[in-house]
Amino acid sequence: MSDHVTFEELDALCPRELPPELGSQVEDHARRCPSCGPPRLAGLAAPDAALQDEFAEATPAPAVNALDKAEGDYRSALTVLEAEYGRSREKLDARTKERWDRAISRARVQLADASVAAAPDVNARMRVLDGYAAVVRSLGRAIEESEEATR
Repeated sequence: MSDHVTFEELDALCPRELPPELGSQVEDHARRCPSCGPPRLAGLAAPDAALQDEFAEATPAPAVNALDKAEGDYRSALTVLEAEYGRSREKLDARTKERWDRAISRARVQLADASVAAAPDVNARMRVLDGYAAVVRSLGRAIEESEEATR
């Protein structure tokens, strides 16, 4: 785990996809770090089995697969952008760095919460994808701003 919790780690924490030791580290860090949260982890429990079964029955498999793939692609993109932002943020002045860190942290938390809550609802999952797009744009702007700072 790096210095901070990534979107991918926080997202994998919800359905308990992380190995137990890493999951504990991510959860402990997210609870303590003002930059990464607190991500309201109490609300990040995996959806119950009844909701998952209902979602699986009510939504055609191709739609579920497409939503899963799109969300996975966004998580991958966010991981790459977070790493790039981590490398370039030192070029920003302290006030700008703090503003972007706060905005990114807040977006990360809201996205994780929305993703868990949306699991059984296709329309809600579409809104989560819109949220991913907004975070990607924000990270892109933060990276651009850091590049402009060195010109």
